[in-house]
Amino acid sequence: GEGGDTAASGRTMDAPYLAVPVVREGRLANYLFVSVRFEIAPGVDLWQTREKAQFLRDALVRAAHANQLAMANDQNQLDQAHAIQVFRAAAIQTLGANAVGRVSIISSYSSLGGGA
Repeated sequence: GEGGDTAASGRTMDAPYLAVPVVREGRLANYLFVSVRFEIAPGVDLWQTREKAQFLRDALVRAAHANQLAMANDQNQLDQAHAIQVFRAAAIQTLGANAVGRVSIISSYSSLGGGA
């Protein structure tokens, strides 16, 4: 990000462009491409944690397929609060509860052209 958050931003792991399926009435209606940032808690070895990046991504993809992460009334919009809960749980499973700090959605784009 811009501004004075460079110290914090050094302790992050990003999962860019996760394909999140949007299912309506049992059928694939859309994909949201979601980029997620995880802050790694202080006191946790950043490099050891980053070495698990592919396992984290795998867990996030599985979680995205197992949960409905779009807004119930808008297939182009991510339900950010729910997505953060789901992605945080997947990250804790992969990296350990003590490693995962703040989880944020950096961006979310709809394959149908909506979203920001």
